[in-house]
Amino acid sequence: MFKSLALLVLSGALVACQNPRLALEELAASNRYRVSDHTLADLPLVQLRSLNLKTNQIRLRVYIEGDGRAWITQSQPSLDPSPHNLLMPKLAVADLQPNVYLGRPCQFLRNEKCLVPLWTSARFGEAVLATMHLALDKLREEFKNTEFELVGYSGGAAIALLLAAQRDDVKKVQTIAGNLSPSLWVKLHKLTPLNNSKDPLTYAQQLQHVAQRHFVGALDINISLELFRLYIQQLAPLPDCMERVDVAHADHGSGWQEVWQANVNRPIRCMSKSELMR
Repeated sequence: MFKSLALLVLSGALVACQNPRLALEELAASNRYRVSDHTLADLPLVQLRSLNLKTNQIRLRVYIEGDGRAWITQSQPSLDPSPHNLLMPKLAVADLQPNVYLGRPCQFLRNEKCLVPLWTSARFGEAVLATMHLALDKLREEFKNTEFELVGYSGGAAIALLLAAQRDDVKKVQTIAGNLSPSLWVKLHKLTPLNNSKDPLTYAQQLQHVAQRHFVGALDINISLELFRLYIQQLAPLPDCMERVDVAHADHGSGWQEVWQANVNRPIRCMSKSELMR
C-alpha cells in the first residue's frame, strides 16, 4: 500500500462539495479562457488557454499543475486526482503574458488508462512525462513558439524540471512550493519511496543552463525551506542562474498570488550557493 502525507489533501483549501471540472470551466468562462480535452500517449490531459493567444511568439509560458488530490488519507489513494485548489489556473488567467495551463494526466478527465500509480508511485514516471512532452510538442506545433518557460506548482515543479532536462526548448523554469526532489521529499517525511518515478537531481548536468526561480513559502510544512536546502546541497553542478524567493505568509496552498504577480516577469537574479542556502 502506498503512503503519503495527509498534508497533500490540504484540507483548509478544499471545498468538498465543489466539482473541480465545473469550477475550472467557470473560471475559464469568466476570464476569456477555454478548457479543452486531449488524449496524448493514451492518457487524458486538460488544457486551459486564452482565447486571445496568438501564434509566432518567441516564448510561451506554460503553467503545470501540482499532484492534485492524490491521496484521501495517509494510506488510501484518491480515485480522482483532480485538484480542488485551483491556484495554478487562477495564476494563469491573471497573467498578462501569453500562457497555457496544463493539468496533469487524469486530472479533471479520466479514461480506462487512468490507474492509481499514475498519481501516486509513478507520478513522475515515464508515462506521465511522455504525455507532458507530447503536450508541449503540440503547443509548439500550433503556436509556432521557439521557446518555453515552465511554471510548476508543488509536484508540477518536478515535472517542469524533468521536462526541461529532456528538451532543448525550455529556457526558464519557475516553481511555486516546488517539490524539486521527490526522493529527498519522501526521505524528509519518512514516506514510501515513489517507485517508477524520476528525480530532477539525476539531471543536474542537463539543467545547468536552464535559468530557475524557486518560490518557497515560510509557512509551508509540506515543501519546506529545509527541503530546498537539501536539494541545493546535493545539486551538482548548480545552474548558471538560480534564485530563491521567500514568501513570508504563504503555506502550501495559499498566499502566493501577490508575490507571484510582483516577481513573475522580472529578470531572474543569479544567486550564489551561500545565498541560496541562507
